[in-house]
Amino acid sequence: MPEQADAPDTIKQLLTNLSGYNSLGKDEQARTLDVARRYINALTRPPLLSSTFGGSHDGTAFVYSQRNSKFQVSYTKDMGLIEGDEVLVRPENYAIVRGLGRRGTGESVVVSEVLDGNRDVVSTSQGNSSVVLHNGQKIKPGSKVMIDPFAPIILGILPSDERRDLYIERVPEVRWEDIGGMKREIDEIRRAVENPYKNPDRYKEYNLAPPKGILLYGPPGCGKTCSSHV
Repeated sequence: MPEQADAPDTIKQLLTNLSGYNSLGKDEQARTLDVARRYINALTRPPLLSSTFGGSHDGTAFVYSQRNSKFQVSYTKDMGLIEGDEVLVRPENYAIVRGLGRRGTGESVVVSEVLDGNRDVVSTSQGNSSVVLHNGQKIKPGSKVMIDPFAPIILGILPSDERRDLYIERVPEVRWEDIGGMKREIDEIRRAVENPYKNPDRYKEYNLAPPKGILLYGPPGCGKTCSSHV
């Protein structure tokens, strides 16, 4: 019997168990009905909660769920859980069913200050600051890290943005005049890229934010790459 039912498979198994019910003896019918009840209970059971293990203290374990809500749970130490592991929690009794290891996604933030006790101050792209925990990673101010989406826990250190293979070693010597047959497209690109710098007061007057980038699309050979080199 699965801990959390998968509806199509469970219904299929239930129908299989009941297919020969009338031809069974009383004892077999009773056992079949008992199995059917367990499958029905699995179908109606609330879904498991995806949470983040926050560790244990003084014999009490706790997890973080969505919107950073924190609550106590029961679990067995032989699960080998560590802070930041994703876990599935049964909502009826707040018990951890199993651990799923580290999450593969989270929020990218920058460490602004390293504190005592495995704590760090991080800053988000919106300028907000918060205190998070780390599990002994060697972290220094300026490090880019990934934090859990539910819990104030650092999941890992992200690669530095300062990678030489992303640098342009030589500025391309391409002018707008070197690109032919694209006057309308070039005008649109120049308006999007140059106007915010040539007319900043106009953008400020109408409370307009300059574009963060532009997307060039079209079939091969239409001038996308050449335009991006100007």
